[in-house]
Amino acid sequence: MGRYETLNIASQNLVDAVIPGIMANFGIDNILDVIPEDVRMRTWDCDRREWVFNKSEDDARNWGLQFLKDLLSISRVKAGKLDEFQEELQEKIDAHEDHPWAKLQDIKDIKDHYDPPKKLKTDTSFTRKPESSGESSSDDSYFEELVEIEEPGTNKRRHKSLKSSREKERYESRRQEKRTFGFGF
Repeated sequence: MGRYETLNIASQNLVDAVIPGIMANFGIDNILDVIPEDVRMRTWDCDRREWVFNKSEDDARNWGLQFLKDLLSISRVKAGKLDEFQEELQEKIDAHEDHPWAKLQDIKDIKDHYDPPKKLKTDTSFTRKPESSGESSSDDSYFEELVEIEEPGTNKRRHKSLKSSREKERYESRRQEKRTFGFGF
């Protein structure tokens, strides 16, 4: 029994859908041609829960879902250029001498090389505007704290667990002046 059989049905369906996409993108008829046998990942023995180091995994469904998804991403970028991908993979494998076969991390590194960097969304509403170097602002040395808003007519002594579920806790920020601890700063 391989790792494919241990997957849930949804994951098995994903594996079954990804493999033809990889083959189509690289223009091959057999998925095993993507990774040469000598560097193919090793077989995982599910019963003993250990790797069988002397046997390559010849059922691509057992390569792992993330491994296959990353291969699909690479195959889209390298459409028809299987030999270039295999050269890059061999370079990654040569870099680690502890074992001479492809690892998920090797595939991830190659994929990350081709993926455009993710753009960070910057929210300018929370960033402070730079001040001119000559000015000193009184806002430099204060902190804010969140305090519960006191609404008129509310009973503050009422226990929180007794509040109805419709009531929402509301907070506002209040300025705290700089504290000095007798050390002059």
